[in-house]
Amino acid sequence: MARAATRVAALLLAAAAAPPAAGAQAPERVDARLRLAARAQASVQPGADFARGLPPALAARRAGILPPVAADGRVRVLVRGADGVEAAIGALGGEVTARAGMVVAATIPIADVSRLAAHPAVRWVGPAEILTTQTHGGAWFSAARPAVGTAFLDASEDDIRVRALRQRIGEGFEGVAGQGVIVGIVDSGIDLGHPDFRRPDGSTRVLYAWDVTDPAGPAPGAVGGAIFTAGSECGAAAIDAGACRLQDFRGHGTHVLGIAAGDGSATGNGLPPFRYVGGAPESELIVVKGGDAVFISDDVIAGVSYIFERAAELGRPAVVVLALGTQAGPHDGTTALEQALDALVGPGRILVATAGNQGAYDNEVPDFPAGPIHFTGAPEVGETVEHTLLIPPYTPTPGIANDALLLELWYQGQSNLTITLTPPGGQPASVASGDTLALETPGGWLFVDNASAGPSALNGDKQALILLFDGEEGEEPAEGTWGVALEAGPVRMGDRGPYHGWIVGSTFRGALAAVRVGEGGANSHVVTTPGNGDRVIAVGAHATRHVWPGQAGPQSFAFREPLGDIAFFSSPGPRRDGVVRPDVTAPGKMVVSAYRAGGTDFAALPSLLEADGVHAALLGTSMATPQVAGVVALLLQLRPDLDPEQVRAILRSSARSDAFVDARGGVPGDAWGFGKLDALAAARSFASAPGQLSFAAAPVAPAETAVRGRAGDVLPLLSLSFSATDVEPILVDELRVDVLGADPGAELLFLLDGDDDGAIDPGEQELAARAVTPGGVDLGGALVVPAGRSLSALVALRLGGGAPNGTSIRATLPAGGAGAQGALSGSDDVLDGPPSAVSSPTYRVDFVAGDERVALSANPVRGDRLVVNYDEAPGRAEIFTAAGRLVRALPLPGSAGPGRLEWDLRDDGGRLVANGAYYLFLDLPAGAVRRTVYVLRP
Repeated sequence: MARAATRVAALLLAAAAAPPAAGAQAPERVDARLRLAARAQASVQPGADFARGLPPALAARRAGILPPVAADGRVRVLVRGADGVEAAIGALGGEVTARAGMVVAATIPIADVSRLAAHPAVRWVGPAEILTTQTHGGAWFSAARPAVGTAFLDASEDDIRVRALRQRIGEGFEGVAGQGVIVGIVDSGIDLGHPDFRRPDGSTRVLYAWDVTDPAGPAPGAVGGAIFTAGSECGAAAIDAGACRLQDFRGHGTHVLGIAAGDGSATGNGLPPFRYVGGAPESELIVVKGGDAVFISDDVIAGVSYIFERAAELGRPAVVVLALGTQAGPHDGTTALEQALDALVGPGRILVATAGNQGAYDNEVPDFPAGPIHFTGAPEVGETVEHTLLIPPYTPTPGIANDALLLELWYQGQSNLTITLTPPGGQPASVASGDTLALETPGGWLFVDNASAGPSALNGDKQALILLFDGEEGEEPAEGTWGVALEAGPVRMGDRGPYHGWIVGSTFRGALAAVRVGEGGANSHVVTTPGNGDRVIAVGAHATRHVWPGQAGPQSFAFREPLGDIAFFSSPGPRRDGVVRPDVTAPGKMVVSAYRAGGTDFAALPSLLEADGVHAALLGTSMATPQVAGVVALLLQLRPDLDPEQVRAILRSSARSDAFVDARGGVPGDAWGFGKLDALAAARSFASAPGQLSFAAAPVAPAETAVRGRAGDVLPLLSLSFSATDVEPILVDELRVDVLGADPGAELLFLLDGDDDGAIDPGEQELAARAVTPGGVDLGGALVVPAGRSLSALVALRLGGGAPNGTSIRATLPAGGAGAQGALSGSDDVLDGPPSAVSSPTYRVDFVAGDERVALSANPVRGDRLVVNYDEAPGRAEIFTAAGRLVRALPLPGSAGPGRLEWDLRDDGGRLVANGAYYLFLDLPAGAVRRTVYVLRP
């Protein structure tokens, strides 16, 4: 360029060309990202303005893969090595913060990175990675919009078949509900006061809460075989006393933990509780707050270690949820973070992590503005493979090193690749294996380290970094299409293998679409770290909900896959070495869970808040992962010593396939892993001898059978009793009831009879409410009888108010109309059923009282119709607006006696009327009747 290089440019070039620090004997032991930061720091003169690091290290840090260098020049690292590593760190003035297997987390002076790497006990040194939550969000979330006339399509609990293992009885859950198991989380914290994490007596289910970010203390100190010197810890007593400072400012951790273990008891706005129950509602909790927006991997290691050590002190098995991830690293399970976590898990210690949200399936309508972030190829020697990188329009951030894009490549150690970058409309720049490049171009600044130190000691493969950034004010990376070409050079020996590259992070703001790979992009190999760990369970997401009940009525997510298909964002595998990831998928689209009031994840998005005001909807593999963790807690309840390999085998072998799974190649596959999570099938891995369920049915003896009815009135019909042997929970999977005389607006109810009195008492638990249909109603699937328990239940009818006056109503449980299944054995031969059909009393229901001439099914009308019952047939029936305009002349029935007519809330032109006040006019033989009718549809 014509303009002379500035001081920043000179320092950048010096940082790129600087040799390793004196005394370094094995530069391949230092990760390229950390080497970049160390060399940039070394190029700064004492007293300069760049004391916290220079471009490109600053740009890479802002792009999301390097932790900050502290003001005193110390950096957080992960070290893999043998005995003596801690002593080597201490000798350099460093501090060890955690250890797991052969991995040590520490802070050291950044100037001493090379000296540490040269120590004989050290095998590799790298930066503590930055991880982010895997909740899919952004400005596009404003696509959530009111939904009109759409049913709530929730399939989360039913989709994974967890209801069949437990039953809420009285104030708690019985059966397989996580009793005796610890569910832990390292995340943004928890709303400690949320009722979903409290027992019925108001005490907390959180046994310990450790806030790594709170320096005020007291720190946990020695816990089991580890020492934790940072942050502040609270026990259950402090939490109950309101003395714990830990907060969840975002709401992410609260939401995730609610999916894994919330009991669903929170409610508001007059809605019933227990609509959103987590996987293990009877488990107890240990929470680690590791950050707010970002999380450093050394804190993650310490947090997971802390949870397992606390659980061991209590003698409990534990499962930990990590809804965090990063695209940095080789995607083969060899990162120091994954190696550390692999060392921490074991029998009764299970870790479940997200697959990530970087998928691009093009299966949603309308198309979501995203594309692949991964590219791969396997050129012959001398052959070049062309790729393109698409940078959409964006708004530059003032300053330098604020607008950055980072790519990371990995290829086999015996291979050689020349990387050529071509800015939009610019000249190509090439970097051979073993070289670095720092270049100011018209399209922005380039920094490339193409395995300059040789193969990495991490895994024997070569690592390359490509960084585009603004090294000068006004010289941001150019929008448009960049060329990325890879030419294969000579292979030292053996198979050269493919290369893989990823967009690791970017800082562009206001982009209309995500930065993505164009030509040569591949929707594969993008499961995040630590989900690629050998002993970590990785979870993808599929779609089970697009619509949820919001504060202002039903809300709808605009980008829709077919329900049951893979979620448009779910990261596919496999690992770079071909190992299958993810393991399974679970529901991750608009999952409703505990809401932290004022959480920043929801503050600008009121449409996400559920109608009860204490739950909210989110999407992402962050929502799918805790569903698997909740099921793992149930498996640990059944067998506390399960190890990660056994859990993985159970989840994979029990996962279910369907047409959506088969359409993408079946299992195992890149998108689905081994299929969709199935809690019931997983629990049946612990098959036992079948239990037995005794069952009896009898008609309810009512006080009278001639009743006056109104919409919403409840008529008791049948009394049922169940008694399970002390072997396994029993799922009542069929309970077929035929109903005579009820109109389509009526509902058949299934209720627990808590006091065994055969009467419907206030507060008795409603198990199911299902619309009456002409072919009968199946109430099966709503009741699980815990092992060794006896339960009483009632079948009742909630009137819809739409049947004619004098209707006779009766219910019959036919012979063979009941069925049951062992929850663990899977046996269908567990029921001692009724020998013959059982019928209820026959009720005669008058919907119009003796002193009335007209009765309305509802007012205000919130459904899809109004039913009008009358004692004598009208000669005219009309609907008018409040201003007197005729809306609809209702058709009259032929009968001259008592009867009914309907208004479907449409005008004479067939159009739905707007909400508001209307007048109903009826000409009856005894005189005209006028009623004001309010239409208030959601």
